[in-house]
Amino acid sequence: VFGASGGTSTGSVSATTDHGNGLYDATFTGVVAGTAKTIGATIGGVAVTTALPTVTVVPAAATHLAITTQPAASSVAGSAFTVGVSALDANNNVATGFGAQVSLTFGSDAGTGASLSGTTSVTAVNGVATLTGLSVDKVGTGFTLVAASGSLTQATTQAFNITSAGISVSQSVISVTSPIVTSGESVTLRLTAKDQYGNLVGAGGGTIAFGH
Repeated sequence: VFGASGGTSTGSVSATTDHGNGLYDATFTGVVAGTAKTIGATIGGVAVTTALPTVTVVPAAATHLAITTQPAASSVAGSAFTVGVSALDANNNVATGFGAQVSLTFGSDAGTGASLSGTTSVTAVNGVATLTGLSVDKVGTGFTLVAASGSLTQATTQAFNITSAGISVSQSVISVTSPIVTSGESVTLRLTAKDQYGNLVGAGGGTIAFGH
């Protein structure tokens, strides 16, 4: 009976085949990549004591992508965030031999027509791609990003929201309901508060005072 012990690699050992000529075979099927496992065997329950071989599981070729660093659940428009992507083999080992381009695009732009800025494409190193300085310019709920690379199965981030930045005096607009007001009557003054990306800024944007 064969067995495998030690190391961080994992795998399975099949049943033993007796060829009837003094040769006995089994297969070790690797699963999780790691350090070497020692292969041993017993004969009638007694362990073989000669020098034992080792087997090390290494990653296979990449088959799919996975998001390893997610965007925050909520970010301010224009603020930078990072998305991490790994290329994995069929057993979810990081495919350390993978070094192709990985790109990010919107899966959903939450119907806003937003732009995605920053490092949206990068070459993976040892199966890992880190896309930094990413930002979204429009306010919305339920944005997602999709990581893609060639024929690999794509990966989608968790949904995230974008909130408005601070009020911009160069983007905010003052209006009146009428340019002419009769003495003793009133017109309504309105400030449409916007951030630097043209998003409306809600409560908490600052103290507003009209002047003349």
